[in-house]
Amino acid sequence: MFLRKLLPSEGYYCVAMLLQSGGFRHFWYDDIEAAEKQLESLDADGHTVYIAQATFNQAQVVAALEHNKALPRGHSRDQRKKERSQANAIKLKNFFLDIDCGEKWPLKNQLEGLQALKQFISDTDLPFPAVVNSGNGLYAHWILEEAIPASQWLTIAQLLKRVVAKYAPAIGGDSSRTSDSASVLR
Repeated sequence: MFLRKLLPSEGYYCVAMLLQSGGFRHFWYDDIEAAEKQLESLDADGHTVYIAQATFNQAQVVAALEHNKALPRGHSRDQRKKERSQANAIKLKNFFLDIDCGEKWPLKNQLEGLQALKQFISDTDLPFPAVVNSGNGLYAHWILEEAIPASQWLTIAQLLKRVVAKYAPAIGGDSSRTSDSASVLR
């Protein structure tokens, strides 16, 4: 139910499984129900799973997948085409903030993260977002009524990133996520 509120209703959905060697294995679906089932299945098998916040252009993703499959064994990584990329993102329905917490971050735990988020909301008069436990940290999601084009989303996301940097740098620990339309979140 949450994903239907969070994600656009059209486009190609990307589920990402974290690999032990680093990086992700991507799974692509043209409907949200199939993506949800894949998330649940991978999670039940003990994998760390993520979902892209954007939907993507299916033709561009398929073309990149076919290109990569045709590469000879032993090719260099820079010859690969990215399937999950900002260039392939078409729509988003939320703005998000990855609030990292832990010993190596300014916010030592989720309670500190939530308190910093509340202060940020108070200082900026933004509406309070949906908040999700991301493992050690938090994700804040400002969910829109309707999905918007990725180019329009990017303009606003870059503004949000600058506001966070000015008012609450501690909650923007991984601020690259805030303006990356191809981001995957847990």
